Amino acid sequence: MAQAIRKVAPAYSPAERAAWLGDPGETDARAERIAEQAVWVAEATDAGPVGFMTVTDEGEVDFAYILADCQGRGLFPRLIDALERKVRSRRLVQLRTFASLMADGPFARVGFEPVHDDPVERGEVVLRRSLMVRQLREAAEGQGE
Repeated sequence: MAQAIRKVAPAYSPAERAAWLGDPGETDARAERIAEQAVWVAEATDAGPVGFMTVTDEGEVDFAYILADCQGRGLFPRLIDALERKVRSRRLVQLRTFASLMADGPFARVGFEPVHDDPVERGEVVLRRSLMVRQLREAAEGQGE
C-alpha cells in the first residue's frame, strides 16, 4: 500500500502523500480495519502479492491498491469482479467507494460513477477524493426484487 501511494500518486503533494500514509502507529488500526473486511489479493507468479482490495459487509470498497509496476495488467477489474460476486451473494445492490484522485479513473473504467467530492482531513492536510458508486441492478432483478 505504501509503495503504491509513494510511487503512483503524483496528483498529491508530498505533504498529502505523507498524510495519506499516516503515522506508523496507524498501521495497527489499518490492520484491524482490514481484518474486519473481505479481502482479495492479486498475486503474480514471479512476484507474490502485487495488490489487494477489500469490501465491507455494507458493500464499501475500502482499500484498493496495486503496485505501480503491476498496474495496467487487468488486475483491478479482476479484483472488482471477485468482490462483486461476494457483494451479490449478500443481496446488496450497489458497491461504493471513496476514491482517491489516483483511483477514480480505474473505478470509473469498471462502472463506478462519481456522486460528489468528499475531501477528508488528515491532521492539517485535506485529501481530495470522491464518493463513487456502482449499481448492481442485475443482482436485484435476478433475485425477484
